[in-house]
Amino acid sequence: MLIIVKFINIMKKLVSVFATSAALVCALVFPSSCKKNDPVTPVVITFDCYTAGNEFDEAGVTTAVIYQDSKELYRFSSGSFVSGVAYVGGNLYSCGSQDGKMTVWKNDKVANSSVESGEFTDMVGDGTKWFCCGKVESDGYTYGVIYGDGAEVYKSTVPSAFYAIDLGASGDWYVVGTVGEEVRVLRISSETKTVKDSYLISTDLRYVPTDMYVGLRDICVSLNYRTVETDYAYCWLSAEPEVIKLSNKTSHAYSAALFNGNFFIGGDMINTAGNQFAVQWVNGIPEDFSYGCKPEYSSVKLLKNTGYSLFEAVESPGMVQICSNGGEVAEISCANSFQVSAWDVVRK
Repeated sequence: MLIIVKFINIMKKLVSVFATSAALVCALVFPSSCKKNDPVTPVVITFDCYTAGNEFDEAGVTTAVIYQDSKELYRFSSGSFVSGVAYVGGNLYSCGSQDGKMTVWKNDKVANSSVESGEFTDMVGDGTKWFCCGKVESDGYTYGVIYGDGAEVYKSTVPSAFYAIDLGASGDWYVVGTVGEEVRVLRISSETKTVKDSYLISTDLRYVPTDMYVGLRDICVSLNYRTVETDYAYCWLSAEPEVIKLSNKTSHAYSAALFNGNFFIGGDMINTAGNQFAVQWVNGIPEDFSYGCKPEYSSVKLLKNTGYSLFEAVESPGMVQICSNGGEVAEISCANSFQVSAWDVVRK
């Protein structure tokens, strides 16, 4: 069972609990440093951070861009859209679509592009292999797919779409998405390539999954509940019987993680002035995460549990802040239209 601990002003307490691990990432090779107090004898652990996203022009055409730490690393051709990245075997792989076709890039080159219409939506690596999920169009329907190292390893037999993927400790693949008329998490055996377990999130397709994290015992999924008027942030935990509503106001949930026995959801809410501001929910309790951001339109888009610390990517127009356990460690200057979609944080 996931231990849920509710407390007031949780981020201030988390800073003291995580002081040691927050200090570890102060050794990142970034131009700025953490704002928390350093320990007397710091342990040096360095990371490379690869942050991917998409720029939009006035006509709505996208261009995929990847940053390494705070510098632009790759810029793909017009019509590209990146949705996942994974650093594997000394190479950076990314996935998404190019002109409506499912596409994978190896570093800055197209590694494979499907002849079928569709898109890859997420990517994960285990250090030696990469896997990505998505949807492919066929005969007027979409079907969920998983690719591994360039080849299709699983395709659903009923109309479906996969939105996020993660790996279990056993090496099995976990995907979340729509399966028929339901929102589900599927556990797919990496050996038999068949569904081993299936978890129902909801029969209401207005719940749209955005991210998933698979722990040793628990699974956490971020969700947006979409209505005609607005969206509401939700999450789903495998240890809970129903989805959890995170806000009664207009809000979005974009990222999910389990860390140190707590569950984290990143996203945004609307304040009393009608401006969007970054929020990180910790065990369902919202914390304002918009410090240092521009005054509106900020959001916690990405979360990453490295095992040593929890990384957060806070997006606002023209800027992405890379944080760790609440302390900023780097800033990316980008186009105002740039929207973060994926990243990988790799220990050197």
